[in-house]
Amino acid sequence: RGAGARAQGTRNGMITVYTQANGLLRRTEFPADGRLPPDTVWLDLLEPTPEEERIVEQALSIEAPTREEMQEIEASSRIYQERNGHYMTAVVLHQKEFEPKPNQTPQERRQARLGDVPIATPVTFVLAGDRLVTVRYEEPRAFAIFLGLAFLYLHFAQARFAASPEDKIAPLPGKLWEWFQR
Repeated sequence: RGAGARAQGTRNGMITVYTQANGLLRRTEFPADGRLPPDTVWLDLLEPTPEEERIVEQALSIEAPTREEMQEIEASSRIYQERNGHYMTAVVLHQKEFEPKPNQTPQERRQARLGDVPIATPVTFVLAGDRLVTVRYEEPRAFAIFLGLAFLYLHFAQARFAASPEDKIAPLPGKLWEWFQR
């Protein structure tokens, strides 16, 4: 099976492709043939397998760093240029999702939640031409928050276009901010 055929949510690696249409972010499957859609703006590699790294490296003529390379990188070398990419590795604090045990009392759950210590996890951002590649081995909440906001923006934009197609999409960020302040 190709990388695009892998079921979403598997923990054996995943490539998610985001395209841009009319200024909006859209999630699509990674094509089984390895040819990216021309409007691809972001490839998100979550726990990539060596095969998935190779596929992305060939598609964009870059070197995808391995987990070991990301962890070993010196602070002074976190930003560099190599082949066709500009690289930046950031260390992001991440806290695993709390999973309560079946017979825990509310007090035990609170105590267990307080004992959870954030961990530092590397995330590499690669700018390859006009495309962004992210390589990560954990799921920092910041990614889910960003995607939630991007897709909420898409939802509002679609509703606005359906209501009056001649309206511009530009005022939507302000409207979104007003909605969040309520």
